[in-house]
Amino acid sequence: MNISYTYDDLITLTLTDYFFPGLNTGDKDKYFEYGSDETGHVFEGIIQYNGTEKIPVSLLFAMNIYGNDARKSDGSLFYSKYLELGYTKTISDSEINPFLGLSLDNPDETKGESSYYLNEKPGIINLGMALSKSVKITESFALPLHFSIITNPDLNKVYLVGGFSLSL
Repeated sequence: MNISYTYDDLITLTLTDYFFPGLNTGDKDKYFEYGSDETGHVFEGIIQYNGTEKIPVSLLFAMNIYGNDARKSDGSLFYSKYLELGYTKTISDSEINPFLGLSLDNPDETKGESSYYLNEKPGIINLGMALSKSVKITESFALPLHFSIITNPDLNKVYLVGGFSLSL
């Protein structure tokens, strides 16, 4: 779940509540438990510069600010940080968006620390390209499609994502 506010189409502020039952939550699987040490939720704050038509570059900074984030060896939150640079280009009614994302955290594995993003040191954890296009079905209806190829070079993983949107 998230809530966003965009100012002048230029800056977007977002607060996201992530909850992944059973994934690194252990006994923190109760959805309505929000105590700082008992919750399986992770709250992330995001500030994003959306770019302009003249300068189609976006810059996003995200930080986990509460909840089931990675912990330092002293038990305090890592406040995991992520930075993403994106570019938007429209070609023949298709929008192409290459992006590069970095984890800014440096867990000390000798002290048993691990990162929220599973990286061992600061570096690239998100590299890919998204493509969006509306396909005309009838004179009055077009189906917005989107596809992405996403890699995590740090974990040696590749993801393919596809979907569509419907507005009623």
